[in-house]
Amino acid sequence: MASFSVKPPSGMRDFLPEEILRRRSVIAVISKIYEEHGFLPLETPTMERLDVLLGKYGEEGDRLVFKVLHRGAKLEKALEQQPVKTGDLAELGLRYDLTVPLARVYALHREKLGTMFKRYQIQPVWRADRPARGRFREFFQCDVDIIGSREVLAEMDIFMAVCEIMELLGFEDFSLHINHRGLLSATMEAFGVPKEKETEALVILDKLDKIGRDAVMAELEAKLGATDLGEKLAPLFNLVEEKGTFEDLKKYYATVSLSAQGVTALEELEKLHRWSSELGNTRLFFHPLLARGLDYYTGPIYELRLENESASLGGGGRYDGLIGSFCGGEIPAVGFSFGLERLLVLMEERGMFDSQGSESPVCIAALEEEHAAFALSCAASLRKNGVRVDIFPGVTSPSKVFKWADRSKVRFVILIGGEEVESGRLTVKDMSNGALHQDSLQGLHSFFKK
Repeated sequence: MASFSVKPPSGMRDFLPEEILRRRSVIAVISKIYEEHGFLPLETPTMERLDVLLGKYGEEGDRLVFKVLHRGAKLEKALEQQPVKTGDLAELGLRYDLTVPLARVYALHREKLGTMFKRYQIQPVWRADRPARGRFREFFQCDVDIIGSREVLAEMDIFMAVCEIMELLGFEDFSLHINHRGLLSATMEAFGVPKEKETEALVILDKLDKIGRDAVMAELEAKLGATDLGEKLAPLFNLVEEKGTFEDLKKYYATVSLSAQGVTALEELEKLHRWSSELGNTRLFFHPLLARGLDYYTGPIYELRLENESASLGGGGRYDGLIGSFCGGEIPAVGFSFGLERLLVLMEERGMFDSQGSESPVCIAALEEEHAAFALSCAASLRKNGVRVDIFPGVTSPSKVFKWADRSKVRFVILIGGEEVESGRLTVKDMSNGALHQDSLQGLHSFFKK
């Protein structure tokens, strides 16, 4: 027995074949819809320089970045320093998300990519977070972004793609919860929250779905000393709890003295509401207290939710300042990211994969060694005609082949013996019902394509 644990590190997982096939099927749907919307694929390195990563996600996000130690002599030299500082030990980190790497890539290849760039990216990211249901330290993100547009038409393009993906995957109870950072800032200002405490207030509001209304109000009072802020926010809490309409939201804000920034934000949300109504899209819910924790958001923000599920399946927003911080000047950008792991967990819990009917392969097995060449040639012929075929990796008895096929969920089995070699006629056993079908190899080309 090994003296060490064979389990993967906490918050990380092994993926067995069935899980991988499920993941691929979901990723294929996401990629297909993104490409139909004109988004181009992109990939970036696993590691980024720490000066690229840090300072983009807020203090809490920066703490969750996995830092990569120096190697060899460089690490030894760093350890000789007295006192040893964390910054002396590492200069690289595992990517925390796919948005900051996108900003770096665009800054580096701006001339090649053009002033308007639509991309999607599906790769793993790493966060030193506490593992929980559907929350891991290593997980895939499925990002889609538009660089170069200041118009909320870009948001609408992304919303439509996200809704198409969810419907194609088979979800019926999803909605996009939408708010605006500019409206939140204007609300905090109107309610007397000092500018220097605004971020702290938004971090607390971002916990609403996790800790509930009373706990949020108590924390606002305890940390901000704002004894009346909870009372002022009460109508907005009510709108969220009662699933108020956008008209309800507008009616409420007509009673609040908003800054010019807040008025503009409300107008942008109204455009999104109008377009979605005209398209018959009923999936948008305007959530006036949705905050999202990342510091780089500047405009509309949104999360993908399911009924009776507290955790989101993805989210995003407008971040007009991030890319400009890499290459100078303000460059508008907007994006969304699916949380693939949570999506897969929920699909499995709801039995959604069973209804997809993925086709199992054919298995061909040689019963004697002298029949192996014929079995291999049959497999090659079927594969050339688009049929997925497994060769049983050994010469054995029919019972062992059937047992292996049943465990592997292979639907069709073809046994090759002396009779099959001589006659050229093959017998197919359907493992789902035991039915037998006999035909020539040429005839089986058509049989398996039905």
